[in-house]
Amino acid sequence: MRIYIIFTIAAVMAFSSCNSFSEDIGEIENKILELSIAGRNNQAIDEYKKLFTLTNKHNVKLLHRITLGSLEDENGFMKMGGAIAAGQLGNTEALPSLRINLRDKDMWVRVWTAVSMGEVGDKQAVPELLRLLKDRIDFVRIAAIVSLGKLGDASIIPDIAQSLKDKNPNVRQMAAIALGRIGDKSAIPYLEKILIEDKDMWARLAAVASLEKLLGK
Repeated sequence: MRIYIIFTIAAVMAFSSCNSFSEDIGEIENKILELSIAGRNNQAIDEYKKLFTLTNKHNVKLLHRITLGSLEDENGFMKMGGAIAAGQLGNTEALPSLRINLRDKDMWVRVWTAVSMGEVGDKQAVPELLRLLKDRIDFVRIAAIVSLGKLGDASIIPDIAQSLKDKNPNVRQMAAIALGRIGDKSAIPYLEKILIEDKDMWARLAAVASLEKLLGK
């Protein structure tokens, strides 16, 4: 009888402990969602660390929520990180937020968002990326050109060719590479012009590589 009582008490205590453990997990999960929805994703990540420490398991839905939520975060670094993650994952669900962030005041958010557009493959973003070709920041213009080279077709070759006149030789170089990547022979006259007229060695070399690619077709 005594053994039975001890066993019963132990079972009740274990059951109570499990219930408490489950409640703790549920509370943390809810807190993660609330923080992410409120745009406090850095804190949401801290809470997720607690959750993983307790369970030693990953919650894919919560990770996904934090990734998407970071694109709407007030912190520029979180937006930038979200854009990089969306690009690496090819996350099409992130496209609405990415399109908005192409106009963000933070230059690095614009840079990495532009890069991610090419990774995700959002052709609807082409007009916004073309607008960024006139951005005052060199890195932003370069990022936009890189993505346009991945997304574009022959119709945007004249727009990209305008960047062959950019004051920054790195921009001109990337424009020459993008024209080759699009793969349409209508870009050849533009590349020939930069090959002859550009003073920068790297821009001319990029023109050579793209001409070789297009003429070899």
